[in-house]
Amino acid sequence: MARAGCWSEQTARCGHATQGPEAGLSLAHYSLHLRAGFVGYWIVSFASVAMLAGLISGVIIHARIFKDFFTFRSWGQLRRSLLDLHNLTGVLVLPFHLMITFTGIVIILPIVLPAGVQALYGGDVQRFYDDALGNYSRPRAGTRARAAPLDPMLAEAKRLWGGGEAAVVFVYNAGDAASVVRINRDTGDRISLDVQPVFFDGVTGALLKYQRPGPMVAAHRVMSGLHFAAFEHWPLRWLYFLFGLTGCVLIGTGMLHWMEKRRVIHGLPGVGWRSVAALTCGTTTGLLIATLAMMAANRLLPSGVPSRELVEVGVFFLTWIASAVHAALRTKQDPPWSSQCAAIALLAAACVVLNWITTGEHPVRAAAAGDWAVVGVDAVLALTAAGAWSVSRRLARRARPEASTLSRLTDHA
Repeated sequence: MARAGCWSEQTARCGHATQGPEAGLSLAHYSLHLRAGFVGYWIVSFASVAMLAGLISGVIIHARIFKDFFTFRSWGQLRRSLLDLHNLTGVLVLPFHLMITFTGIVIILPIVLPAGVQALYGGDVQRFYDDALGNYSRPRAGTRARAAPLDPMLAEAKRLWGGGEAAVVFVYNAGDAASVVRINRDTGDRISLDVQPVFFDGVTGALLKYQRPGPMVAAHRVMSGLHFAAFEHWPLRWLYFLFGLTGCVLIGTGMLHWMEKRRVIHGLPGVGWRSVAALTCGTTTGLLIATLAMMAANRLLPSGVPSRELVEVGVFFLTWIASAVHAALRTKQDPPWSSQCAAIALLAAACVVLNWITTGEHPVRAAAAGDWAVVGVDAVLALTAAGAWSVSRRLARRARPEASTLSRLTDHA
């Protein structure tokens, strides 16, 4: 019952870390931090629907997609190998891409298909979610009162759940006669993201509300759980990670194949091709640079910085914009892949070192303590640094003879 002492003036949270770059990136993932008027949600919704349409139409128009899955040409043929790698990654994890895209749309369904919420709730999305998920609230009474012990509430919540553990305790109107205690169930032992909230009177300890989810809500929570992967099944979570990387390869190879094909068709690239090339560079290597810069900022910013998470998100977006501008300024014959890969390598290595300096945690110590989350993050960062540096050096070596050849062709023309 270590969590039984979680009380605060407004709301108490236990068991969920809200500091760090993952909190800001999580908000950016579904709202882009543009919360006024749900603008960010709408942008993400349109992008999700477009991705689902792209996945389905891609399978339909590529008549030989499954046949090409078993074909891979030489690495010496750049365009052909890019297309084959695109087909391979597209078919290999197609069910995962369809699932993650569809469940993402289902989560934001009241925004994508708002007719039901508009008709029944007058467009009040919060009231819709309160009814669907079994939320409860009441105003302050204005009278002070002593709080009831939490242990009996936790025991009752566990009985109502039929097992399971409490993940987080919220206290609303703390110290007031109308205080409310909310206990959420831990979702690590199952796929569903249904936290099954149980509400108690904070003064008497009496049960106020516990609503079992209906079939539609239960299905929605299962699909949400598939999307968020909050369950504690580490082999499956690593598969999510690897499949996500495969999706990045799918998108990156598709962009590169498109660019190389247009270069061959149109000869020396024009303004349109250079614009697309710069955009491609900014949304691939630039996105990695921005993410790593945010992680570095999380370790470098002093703890007393006001709105620290917003500053970190600001670092993310400013770095991302700067990388896109850099790509646009440097793109003449090719995007600046080499220099941006070098930046990725340096930032990834810096993140490992900064974590060691600021927290005292390094892979050897973390492994000895059994802190495998730190070991995993540092290992992935180290592999990213090594891979990006190797790619940067290879691209730099390849660019030197090609640059001289293109210069001679341009001068001759």
